[in-house]
Amino acid sequence: MPPKKKKDDAEAPKKKPRKKKPVAKKEKVASAPPAAPARTASSTRSTKKSGGGGLFLFVVLIAILAVAGVYVFQQRQNQTVSSKLSELEDRFEKKLEHVEQEFEEELEEERQKIEEEKRQELRATREVYESESFGYTFEYPGTYEIIQVTVGEDIPQEEFAIFMRSTDTELYADSMEGGPNIGVFVYENAAEEPLLEWLVANENYSNVNESTELEEVEIDGLPGYAYEWSGLGAADAIAVALDEYVLLANGWYFSADDTELREDFASVVSSMQFE
Repeated sequence: MPPKKKKDDAEAPKKKPRKKKPVAKKEKVASAPPAAPARTASSTRSTKKSGGGGLFLFVVLIAILAVAGVYVFQQRQNQTVSSKLSELEDRFEKKLEHVEQEFEEELEEERQKIEEEKRQELRATREVYESESFGYTFEYPGTYEIIQVTVGEDIPQEEFAIFMRSTDTELYADSMEGGPNIGVFVYENAAEEPLLEWLVANENYSNVNESTELEEVEIDGLPGYAYEWSGLGAADAIAVALDEYVLLANGWYFSADDTELREDFASVVSSMQFE
């Protein structure tokens, strides 16, 4: 059987249906993109690790660049220092060479000065030459050596003596002409010709010719002539008549600037004495 209606339900008045109000259409709103999923702890650690590795590489790269820069800088500094040191060494060597050269020059000048002083002292000393055969004497400076004396041989001269400075004996030892010297020669004049005639007649010995300028002199009271001649050098000369003999003396030199030898020859002539 159908269920009985309740009294209340039968008697209750029926409600009128409500009219639905029109609903305004809502505009579509762009939906927001879905939120990124939350990072898990493991992804965070991965990110941290990745960022830490890049930073480490960056720091390493900076360190390498710094080291390379320091190395390059040091190399350049070393090159600069080496260049400066090389320049200083060159300057020092040049300065040292200059100082050594000056020292050597000063030393050489001092040595020459000492030698010259000694030579002048020796030159001031006098040695005596005496001819036993013809009885004449003269003095000569201590700087000269007797390099040859010849007496009584089959030669034009009855006697001759050659004197040369010690320095010249070494310098001209191998010279065919010899070196500057002072020579004293004695020739025979048996006919006792006047000295001037004998000189002209014996030009090969006296070197006197028509153009020779003769100056009359007196040597230790004996008449004589002083003159100059040239040929294989030049010479100052004197001639003295010794009765049956003629004495000729020459101061032979290569250069007129050899004033020392010419002065020495003059001193030899002035010191001559005859018996």
